[in-house]
Amino acid sequence: MKWLIVGTAARGGLESMYLSAFARVGVEAELLRSDLPAGIAPVNLPARLARRATAGVARALRRRRVLEFFETTKDRFDVVMVMKGLDLTKALIARCRALTPGAFWLVYNPDDPFNVQSSGVSNSDVVASIPLYDLYAIWSRALADRLLAAGAKRVLYLPFGFDRAVHPRASPELPRTKVVCFIGQWDPLREAALGALVGECDLRIYGNDWSRVRARSGLRERVTPRMLFGRELAEATAGAAIALNLLRPQNVGSHNMRSFEVPAMGGLLLTTRSAEQQAFLPEDEASFMFESKGELRYQVGRILAHPELAERVRARGGELVLAHDYEARARELVDAVRAFASTR
Repeated sequence: MKWLIVGTAARGGLESMYLSAFARVGVEAELLRSDLPAGIAPVNLPARLARRATAGVARALRRRRVLEFFETTKDRFDVVMVMKGLDLTKALIARCRALTPGAFWLVYNPDDPFNVQSSGVSNSDVVASIPLYDLYAIWSRALADRLLAAGAKRVLYLPFGFDRAVHPRASPELPRTKVVCFIGQWDPLREAALGALVGECDLRIYGNDWSRVRARSGLRERVTPRMLFGRELAEATAGAAIALNLLRPQNVGSHNMRSFEVPAMGGLLLTTRSAEQQAFLPEDEASFMFESKGELRYQVGRILAHPELAERVRARGGELVLAHDYEARARELVDAVRAFASTR
Protein backbone atom coordinates (compact mmCIF):
# COMPACT_ATOMS: atom_id res chain seq x y z
CA MET A 1 0.00 0.00 0.00
CA LYS A 2 1.12 3.53 -0.76
CA TRP A 3 0.17 6.11 1.86
CA LEU A 4 -0.20 9.87 1.71
CA ILE A 5 -0.11 11.82 4.98
CA VAL A 6 -1.83 15.21 4.89
CA GLY A 7 -0.47 17.42 7.65
CA THR A 8 2.28 19.80 8.70
CA ALA A 9 6.05 19.56 8.76
CA ALA A 10 6.43 20.76 12.36
CA ARG A 11 9.60 19.64 14.11
CA GLY A 12 8.84 16.65 16.31
CA GLY A 13 5.32 16.43 14.87
CA LEU A 14 3.33 13.24 14.54
CA GLU A 15 3.46 13.47 10.75
CA SER A 16 7.25 13.12 10.64
CA MET A 17 7.25 10.39 13.28
CA TYR A 18 4.65 8.34 11.40
CA LEU A 19 6.53 8.86 8.12
CA SER A 20 9.63 7.37 9.73
CA ALA A 21 7.65 4.58 11.37
CA PHE A 22 5.96 3.61 8.10
CA ALA A 23 9.36 3.43 6.40
CA ARG A 24 10.69 1.15 9.14
CA VAL A 25 7.73 -1.25 8.79
CA GLY A 26 8.02 -1.35 4.99
CA VAL A 27 5.18 0.99 4.00
CA GLU A 28 5.78 3.58 1.27
CA ALA A 29 4.52 6.97 2.43
CA GLU A 30 4.94 10.66 1.68
CA LEU A 31 3.81 13.93 3.24
CA LEU A 32 1.54 16.52 1.68
CA ARG A 33 2.23 19.69 3.65
CA SER A 34 -1.03 21.47 4.36
CA ASP A 35 0.76 24.22 6.30
CA LEU A 36 2.21 27.30 4.65
CA PRO A 37 5.97 27.68 4.13
CA ALA A 38 7.83 30.41 6.01
CA GLY A 39 7.34 33.73 4.26
CA ILE A 40 3.67 33.10 3.46
CA ALA A 41 2.36 32.69 6.99
CA PRO A 42 2.51 36.00 8.91
CA VAL A 43 5.36 36.21 11.43
CA ASN A 44 5.44 39.89 12.48
CA LEU A 45 3.06 42.73 13.14
CA PRO A 46 3.21 41.40 15.95
CA ALA A 47 2.84 37.72 15.04
CA ARG A 48 -0.19 36.96 17.21
CA LEU A 49 -2.18 39.93 15.89
CA ALA A 50 -1.16 39.18 12.31
CA ARG A 51 -2.23 35.55 12.54
CA ARG A 52 -5.61 36.55 13.90
CA ALA A 53 -6.15 39.24 11.26
CA THR A 54 -5.21 36.97 8.36
CA ALA A 55 -6.52 33.63 9.68
CA GLY A 56 -9.24 33.35 7.04
CA VAL A 57 -6.84 34.08 4.20
CA ALA A 58 -4.28 31.61 5.54
CA ARG A 59 -6.91 28.85 5.81
CA ALA A 60 -8.04 29.49 2.24
CA LEU A 61 -4.44 29.24 1.03
CA ARG A 62 -3.90 25.98 2.91
CA ARG A 63 -7.08 24.51 1.41
CA ARG A 64 -6.01 25.58 -2.07
CA ARG A 65 -2.63 23.93 -1.48
CA VAL A 66 -4.31 20.60 -0.69
CA LEU A 67 -6.76 20.74 -3.61
CA GLU A 68 -4.07 21.66 -6.12
CA PHE A 69 -1.99 18.69 -5.03
CA PHE A 70 -4.82 16.22 -5.67
CA GLU A 71 -5.71 17.93 -8.95
CA THR A 72 -2.17 17.75 -10.32
CA THR A 73 -0.51 14.69 -8.77
CA LYS A 74 0.14 11.73 -11.03
CA ASP A 75 0.65 9.38 -8.10
CA ARG A 76 -1.93 6.86 -7.00
CA PHE A 77 -2.41 6.50 -3.25
CA ASP A 78 -4.09 3.53 -1.63
CA VAL A 79 -4.48 5.30 1.71
CA VAL A 80 -4.87 8.99 2.53
CA MET A 81 -4.18 9.73 6.20
CA VAL A 82 -5.32 13.18 7.34
CA MET A 83 -3.77 14.49 10.55
CA LYS A 84 -6.59 16.26 12.41
CA GLY A 85 -7.99 17.99 9.29
CA LEU A 86 -8.33 21.40 10.89
CA ASP A 87 -8.44 23.19 7.52
CA LEU A 88 -10.46 20.66 5.52
CA THR A 89 -14.15 21.26 4.80
CA LYS A 90 -16.70 18.61 3.85
CA ALA A 91 -16.73 19.94 0.29
CA LEU A 92 -12.93 19.82 0.01
CA ILE A 93 -12.75 16.27 1.36
CA ALA A 94 -15.48 15.16 -1.05
CA ARG A 95 -13.66 16.77 -3.99
CA CYS A 96 -10.32 15.21 -3.06
CA ARG A 97 -11.94 11.81 -2.55
CA ALA A 98 -13.41 12.04 -6.03
CA LEU A 99 -9.90 12.69 -7.34
CA THR A 100 -8.56 9.57 -5.54
CA PRO A 101 -11.07 6.86 -6.51
CA GLY A 102 -10.65 3.69 -4.52
CA ALA A 103 -8.40 5.24 -1.87
CA PHE A 104 -9.09 4.50 1.79
CA TRP A 105 -9.39 7.75 3.75
CA LEU A 106 -8.67 7.94 7.45
CA VAL A 107 -8.07 10.71 9.93
CA TYR A 108 -5.89 10.60 13.02
CA ASN A 109 -6.78 13.34 15.47
CA PRO A 110 -4.28 14.04 18.28
CA ASP A 111 -6.69 16.51 19.92
CA ASP A 112 -10.34 16.58 20.96
CA PRO A 113 -12.44 17.02 17.79
CA PHE A 114 -15.38 18.26 19.86
CA ASN A 115 -13.47 21.13 21.51
CA VAL A 116 -14.61 23.73 18.98
CA GLN A 117 -14.19 26.55 21.53
CA SER A 118 -10.43 26.41 20.90
CA SER A 119 -9.68 27.34 17.28
CA GLY A 120 -6.28 25.67 17.38
CA VAL A 121 -7.82 22.38 18.51
CA SER A 122 -10.97 21.95 16.44
CA ASN A 123 -13.77 23.71 14.59
CA SER A 124 -17.16 23.04 13.04
CA ASP A 125 -15.55 21.65 9.86
CA VAL A 126 -13.70 18.98 11.85
CA VAL A 127 -16.94 17.87 13.51
CA ALA A 128 -19.00 17.98 10.31
CA SER A 129 -16.39 15.85 8.50
CA ILE A 130 -16.44 12.97 11.00
CA PRO A 131 -18.78 10.73 8.91
CA LEU A 132 -16.79 11.26 5.68
CA TYR A 133 -13.76 9.16 6.64
CA ASP A 134 -13.55 5.39 6.28
CA LEU A 135 -11.77 5.25 9.63
CA TYR A 136 -11.32 7.68 12.51
CA ALA A 137 -8.27 7.00 14.69
CA ILE A 138 -8.23 8.63 18.12
CA TRP A 139 -6.02 8.49 21.22
CA SER A 140 -8.84 8.44 23.82
CA ARG A 141 -11.33 5.66 24.56
CA ALA A 142 -13.89 8.19 25.80
CA LEU A 143 -13.62 10.17 22.55
CA ALA A 144 -13.99 6.95 20.56
CA ASP A 145 -17.50 6.49 21.94
CA ARG A 146 -18.42 10.10 21.14
CA LEU A 147 -17.12 9.77 17.59
CA LEU A 148 -19.35 6.76 16.93
CA ALA A 149 -22.31 8.70 18.26
CA ALA A 150 -21.38 11.58 15.90
CA GLY A 151 -21.53 9.34 12.85
CA ALA A 152 -18.03 7.91 12.46
CA LYS A 153 -18.10 4.79 10.27
CA ARG A 154 -15.33 3.04 12.19
CA VAL A 155 -13.19 4.16 15.12
CA LEU A 156 -9.74 2.88 16.06
CA TYR A 157 -8.34 3.54 19.52
CA LEU A 158 -4.71 4.43 18.74
CA PRO A 159 -2.70 5.74 21.70
CA PHE A 160 0.26 8.05 21.40
CA GLY A 161 3.77 6.60 21.56
CA PHE A 162 7.40 7.62 21.15
CA ASP A 163 9.95 7.80 18.36
CA ARG A 164 13.33 6.23 19.09
CA ALA A 165 15.14 8.89 17.05
CA VAL A 166 13.18 11.91 18.26
CA HIS A 167 13.14 10.69 21.88
CA PRO A 168 16.50 8.92 22.25
CA ARG A 169 17.31 7.01 25.41
CA ALA A 170 19.81 9.05 27.43
CA SER A 171 23.03 7.41 28.52
CA PRO A 172 22.66 5.37 31.74
CA GLU A 173 25.89 7.06 32.88
CA LEU A 174 24.20 10.48 32.84
CA PRO A 175 24.55 12.04 36.31
CA ARG A 176 21.25 12.30 38.19
CA THR A 177 20.42 15.69 39.69
CA LYS A 178 17.84 16.84 42.25
CA VAL A 179 16.02 18.84 39.56
CA VAL A 180 12.27 18.53 39.07
CA CYS A 181 11.65 19.48 35.45
CA PHE A 182 8.62 20.32 33.37
CA ILE A 183 8.99 20.57 29.58
CA GLY A 184 5.93 21.83 27.77
CA GLN A 185 3.84 24.80 26.75
CA TRP A 186 2.44 27.32 29.22
CA ASP A 187 -1.20 27.46 30.13
CA PRO A 188 -2.86 28.96 33.23
CA LEU A 189 -3.66 25.58 34.80
CA ARG A 190 -0.08 24.43 34.43
CA GLU A 191 1.15 27.70 35.90
CA ALA A 192 -1.12 27.18 38.91
CA ALA A 193 0.00 23.58 39.43
CA LEU A 194 3.70 24.34 39.14
CA GLY A 195 3.31 27.35 41.39
CA ALA A 196 2.58 24.91 44.21
CA LEU A 197 6.18 23.65 43.93
CA VAL A 198 7.91 27.02 44.32
CA GLY A 199 10.16 26.75 47.36
CA GLU A 200 9.62 22.99 47.59
CA CYS A 201 12.27 21.78 45.13
CA ASP A 202 14.76 22.75 42.42
CA LEU A 203 12.11 23.31 39.74
CA ARG A 204 13.13 23.93 36.11
CA ILE A 205 10.62 24.79 33.36
CA TYR A 206 11.25 24.70 29.60
CA GLY A 207 8.80 25.56 26.84
CA ASN A 208 6.93 28.13 24.83
CA ASP A 209 4.70 30.98 26.07
CA TRP A 210 6.08 30.97 29.63
CA SER A 211 6.63 34.72 29.29
CA ARG A 212 2.92 34.89 30.15
CA VAL A 213 3.58 33.85 33.75
CA ARG A 214 2.29 36.45 36.23
CA ALA A 215 4.82 39.20 36.88
CA ARG A 216 5.16 38.44 40.59
CA SER A 217 5.16 34.66 40.25
CA GLY A 218 8.05 32.76 41.74
CA LEU A 219 8.04 30.64 38.58
CA ARG A 220 9.60 33.40 36.48
CA GLU A 221 13.14 32.67 37.64
CA ARG A 222 12.62 28.94 37.00
CA VAL A 223 11.77 29.33 33.30
CA THR A 224 13.92 28.77 30.22
CA PRO A 225 11.57 30.10 27.51
CA ARG A 226 12.19 27.62 24.70
CA MET A 227 11.38 24.05 23.77
CA LEU A 228 13.95 21.28 23.92
CA PHE A 229 14.44 18.66 21.22
CA GLY A 230 16.44 15.53 20.56
CA ARG A 231 19.46 14.81 22.73
CA GLU A 232 19.00 18.00 24.77
CA LEU A 233 15.42 16.99 25.57
CA ALA A 234 16.50 13.47 26.52
CA GLU A 235 19.30 14.64 28.81
CA ALA A 236 17.11 17.21 30.58
CA THR A 237 14.43 14.56 31.09
CA ALA A 238 16.66 11.67 32.17
CA GLY A 239 19.07 13.80 34.17
CA ALA A 240 16.29 15.19 36.36
CA ALA A 241 15.16 13.47 39.53
CA ILE A 242 11.56 13.87 38.32
CA ALA A 243 10.02 14.67 34.94
CA LEU A 244 6.56 16.16 35.43
CA ASN A 245 3.65 15.55 33.07
CA LEU A 246 0.60 17.76 33.60
CA LEU A 247 -2.41 16.50 31.64
CA ARG A 248 -4.55 19.19 30.06
CA PRO A 249 -8.36 19.04 30.54
CA GLN A 250 -8.91 17.17 27.26
CA ASN A 251 -6.44 14.47 28.35
CA VAL A 252 -7.79 13.96 31.87
CA GLY A 253 -8.59 10.27 32.36
CA SER A 254 -6.48 9.37 29.33
CA HIS A 255 -2.85 10.16 28.47
CA ASN A 256 -0.74 12.44 26.28
CA MET A 257 2.45 12.20 24.25
CA ARG A 258 4.74 12.79 27.25
CA SER A 259 3.21 9.75 28.97
CA PHE A 260 5.39 7.58 26.72
CA GLU A 261 8.17 9.98 25.78
CA VAL A 262 9.40 10.56 29.35
CA PRO A 263 10.10 6.92 30.28
CA ALA A 264 11.36 6.22 26.74
CA MET A 265 14.11 8.82 27.23
CA GLY A 266 15.02 7.43 30.65
CA GLY A 267 13.03 9.89 32.74
CA LEU A 268 11.08 9.25 35.92
CA LEU A 269 7.44 10.07 35.16
CA LEU A 270 5.31 11.92 37.71
CA THR A 271 1.99 12.52 36.00
CA THR A 272 -1.63 13.49 36.55
CA ARG A 273 -3.43 10.30 37.65
CA SER A 274 -5.51 8.61 34.95
CA ALA A 275 -6.94 5.18 34.20
CA GLU A 276 -5.25 4.83 30.81
CA GLN A 277 -1.80 5.68 32.15
CA GLN A 278 -2.38 3.17 34.95
CA ALA A 279 -2.88 0.51 32.28
CA PHE A 280 0.29 1.43 30.40
CA LEU A 281 2.60 2.37 33.30
CA PRO A 282 1.17 1.21 36.64
CA GLU A 283 1.47 3.69 39.50
CA ASP A 284 4.32 3.08 41.96
CA GLU A 285 5.62 0.36 39.64
CA ALA A 286 6.48 2.21 36.40
CA SER A 287 5.38 5.78 37.20
CA PHE A 288 4.19 8.04 39.99
CA MET A 289 0.86 9.90 39.87
CA PHE A 290 -1.03 12.70 41.61
CA GLU A 291 -4.43 14.39 41.54
CA SER A 292 -4.25 17.58 43.63
CA LYS A 293 -1.64 20.25 44.26
CA GLY A 294 -1.21 18.84 47.73
CA GLU A 295 -0.57 15.34 46.40
CA LEU A 296 1.82 16.77 43.81
CA ARG A 297 3.92 18.33 46.60
CA TYR A 298 3.71 15.09 48.60
CA GLN A 299 4.85 12.92 45.70
CA VAL A 300 7.77 15.21 44.87
CA GLY A 301 8.93 15.06 48.48
CA ARG A 302 8.42 11.30 48.62
CA ILE A 303 10.38 10.65 45.43
CA LEU A 304 13.29 12.89 46.43
CA ALA A 305 13.44 11.23 49.85
CA HIS A 306 13.48 7.67 48.44
CA PRO A 307 15.97 7.54 45.55
CA GLU A 308 16.14 3.73 45.49
CA LEU A 309 12.37 3.48 44.99
CA ALA A 310 12.59 6.19 42.36
CA GLU A 311 15.26 4.31 40.41
CA ARG A 312 13.27 1.05 40.48
CA VAL A 313 10.20 2.83 39.13
CA ARG A 314 12.29 4.68 36.52
CA ALA A 315 13.81 1.40 35.28
CA ARG A 316 10.45 -0.38 35.11
CA GLY A 317 8.92 2.50 33.17
CA GLY A 318 11.77 2.28 30.68
CA GLU A 319 11.08 -1.45 30.22
CA LEU A 320 7.30 -1.25 29.81
CA VAL A 321 7.34 1.68 27.40
CA LEU A 322 9.37 -0.23 24.79
CA ALA A 323 6.17 -1.80 23.45
CA HIS A 324 4.72 1.63 22.66
CA ASP A 325 6.93 3.12 19.95
CA TYR A 326 5.44 4.51 16.73
CA GLU A 327 6.58 1.46 14.78
CA ALA A 328 4.14 -0.59 16.86
CA ARG A 329 1.45 2.05 16.31
CA ALA A 330 2.15 2.09 12.55
CA ARG A 331 1.80 -1.70 12.34
CA GLU A 332 -1.49 -1.53 14.24
CA LEU A 333 -2.78 1.19 11.93
CA VAL A 334 -1.74 -0.66 8.76
CA ASP A 335 -3.36 -3.88 10.00
CA ALA A 336 -6.58 -2.02 10.81
CA VAL A 337 -6.71 -0.36 7.40
CA ARG A 338 -6.14 -3.70 5.64
CA ALA A 339 -8.92 -5.31 7.64
CA PHE A 340 -11.40 -2.47 7.18
CA ALA A 341 -10.56 -1.88 3.50
CA SER A 342 -11.33 -5.52 2.69
CA THR A 343 -14.87 -5.13 4.08
CA ARG A 344 -15.84 -1.87 2.34
